[in-house]
Amino acid sequence: MPFYRRPLKEVINTTMNYFTIEEIIEPVPTATFKKESPEGYERLMKSPQFLIIRAKNKQIEKR
Repeated sequence: MPFYRRPLKEVINTTMNYFTIEEIIEPVPTATFKKESPEGYERLMKSPQFLIIRAKNKQIEKR
């Protein structure tokens, strides 16, 4: 899967053009991961890699 980074405002604003956002989740590494990979844990805490957006399609809502 290709990887590319987009500014958060671009992700949110583009999503809002087509969807109604219900929830935004930014997962954090687990305590188990911190024990197994302290350096990886610190890196992910400073530079998150995932953003989960729960949203509904605006077109479907209009029906």
